[in-house]
Amino acid sequence: MRQARRAGYAMKQKSGNYFFCKEEANTGTRLPQEHCVDADALALTLERQERDKDAIRQMGEGLSSK
Repeated sequence: MRQARRAGYAMKQKSGNYFFCKEEANTGTRLPQEHCVDADALALTLERQERDKDAIRQMGEGLSSK
């Protein structure tokens, strides 16, 4: 739950189910739309973001050591 909040997601209930929602503007537009995912999809998204951050950090460390 903390990771979701840090990533900008808010928990909402729709049709008796809980979802994590975040307002984001799609590429090419300035108008934000609400995107909602269930807990499993959110966990995968947050895990992927962490992996991507780690990969970028490693690339940066490799460049600075040359």
